[in-house]
Amino acid sequence: VAPLKRRNIARSKELYGPLFSKRLEYLKLYREERKLAKAEAAAPPGPGTLAPVGTPKAKDVRKQLSDLKREIQALHEKIEAKGGSQSLPSDVNRVTGTALGNTLAVAEEYPFDRYGMDAVLFWPRLRAELDEQTLLPLDSAKGVVDGMLNFSLLAYVAAIESIVVIFFIPVALRGEPWRVWALVGCAVVAFIVGYAAYRSAVGAAASMGSLMRTYFDYHRDKVLAKFSLKRPDTLEDEKIVWYKLGAFLRRGESFYFPEEAEAE
Repeated sequence: VAPLKRRNIARSKELYGPLFSKRLEYLKLYREERKLAKAEAAAPPGPGTLAPVGTPKAKDVRKQLSDLKREIQALHEKIEAKGGSQSLPSDVNRVTGTALGNTLAVAEEYPFDRYGMDAVLFWPRLRAELDEQTLLPLDSAKGVVDGMLNFSLLAYVAAIESIVVIFFIPVALRGEPWRVWALVGCAVVAFIVGYAAYRSAVGAAASMGSLMRTYFDYHRDKVLAKFSLKRPDTLEDEKIVWYKLGAFLRRGESFYFPEEAEAE
């Protein structure tokens, strides 16, 4: 699995480049610009209020933000020009060695990229706010994933057993080669069936991930409401709300910020 993971990490870097780190850099600059703009607006006018030499100004940070937006836009255009659906997460720390793992990682990455929500932390809380009818398509897709994975495992086990049995055929029966070829054929068919079932599981997982994205897009306010919080007007500020709430749920503290949100 390790060689496959290394290959997938290399592919992720080739596909998305520094997109993930650029997004975090953008959020940090956004926070810094808001901080500087607020300080400049509160400062009284006059020559005695000039900032020390070397102190960044809001307009300078805005220029950096503008340049960074263009860089991120260029990265998106490059990615979209290659076409195809996203099969690998842009954060290399989420990349796995299997197609199924990467499909689930892409779904998990989506709410963090868009809203700053840790999917592992917030999905159980979001799911608790959804009714059974809304969750039915997701649960159906999850059932297909589980069923296909079990079927794939059984097929691979059958293939391995067929190969093993070949080496234990009594010497008296080796004069009938059709028995050996029959077992070889069973092994080949079982491997093909196992792979097809696994790919079906990956496809169902992709459908499941698409549904989860929709739930986060449409229903995340319900989680905020449970904590008596309101969604801010901008996505950048909303990310900070989710970072703070996530820190509170994980650590019991609201003052922890990840590096991308440290400018306060």
